[in-house]
This record gives sequence, C-alpha cells and structure tokens, in this order.
Amino acid sequence: MKKPKNVNDALDSVHARLFAAGFALEQYLLNSQDLSPDDREDLEEAKDTVLDAHMLVTWIKDNIK
Repeated sequence: MKKPKNVNDALDSVHARLFAAGFALEQYLLNSQDLSPDDREDLEEAKDTVLDAHMLVTWIKDNIK
C-alpha cells in the first residue's frame, strides 16, 4: 500500500476498500450454495457491518472541510 498524500486520499482508499469488501461478501453469499444457516447469518452480519463502515466513511468525506 502506498502512503496517502492527505486525509482525503486516505479516506478515499478506506472508502474503496470497504465497498470492495462488502461487494465481495455479497457475491460470496449469492454464489455459495453450501453455507449453513448460521454461517450465512454470520456472513450477512459481517457484510452489513462492512457496508455500515463504508457509509460512515462516506458521511465523514461529505462533512470534512
């Protein structure tokens, strides 16, 4: 990972990585047929947490001056 130039660059990087992680979890959930209900629930919770963090970074980016 290259060092960000400033806070906005760092937030952009975190924002993109969280979105990618949420998308990957969603795709895994959609394409995995053999997950137990408990595993599926745990992964859904992890995906929701990642996407909540993504939205928090979005809020910070929108409100930082």
